[in-house]
Amino acid sequence: METKLCRTATAQDRSIRLEGAVNFRDLGGLPTSDGHVTTRGILFRGDNPSYLTGRDTDLLERAGLRTVIDLRSAAERARDSARPLASCVPLMLHVAMSYAPDSDDSGTYAVPEGVSSLEDLYVKYLRHSGDAVARIFSVLADPKTLPALIHCTAGKDRTGLVAALVLSSVGVEDQLIADDYEATSVNVASLLALLESANPLAGDHLSHLDPELLSAERKTILSTLRWLRSTYGSVEGYLRFCGVADDDLAVIRHRLLS
Repeated sequence: METKLCRTATAQDRSIRLEGAVNFRDLGGLPTSDGHVTTRGILFRGDNPSYLTGRDTDLLERAGLRTVIDLRSAAERARDSARPLASCVPLMLHVAMSYAPDSDDSGTYAVPEGVSSLEDLYVKYLRHSGDAVARIFSVLADPKTLPALIHCTAGKDRTGLVAALVLSSVGVEDQLIADDYEATSVNVASLLALLESANPLAGDHLSHLDPELLSAERKTILSTLRWLRSTYGSVEGYLRFCGVADDDLAVIRHRLLS
């Protein structure tokens, strides 16, 4: 493939317009440092799919979606118990990301005690979610699981972290990962409106949050990636520390690149 022919697909190009979710997009169309491009229609990231309509599920079924990886806590899942994709997606997996050992939030959108910034929260997730990260990469390496959707509640923090890990592992450069992360910022107002309409109590909690914790600024994911490299030597070093097998990394790279 000639590198000069590679064009970065913008977040708008990759966005998936749905009636019951506002932060869905394809992780395909992003060039890597060695001239490949992430494949379209293979891996998606999104916000809570509990409110998807019949038209939405029909669209995702036509896209061939085979796996949903839910990063939310058990409490969040209990609060939003609808599973509209369960009728058309063969594999529904719950792989919770945790910010502390044995943690499970109350399902009230509260920020964990002692968290002062998004970078701080992300570091806590990365430190305490190694088993979940290894499971996610193992699932993505399984030949029967793609196309797959990875989601949390807003599709911003936990989903953004996993997306960054996957994209970095296949060779997408940090600045493009930051572009994808920052793309959520234009959807924050719609996300808040959707969460508040679905759960009126959420409005009270969200209104008291530091606006920085609701943001999706590129500096946040860039600083998190720098922390990973300074702590583990590389993103791949972190993944191996979590228990991700080198064979799985090779398979994912093969499957996700054109």
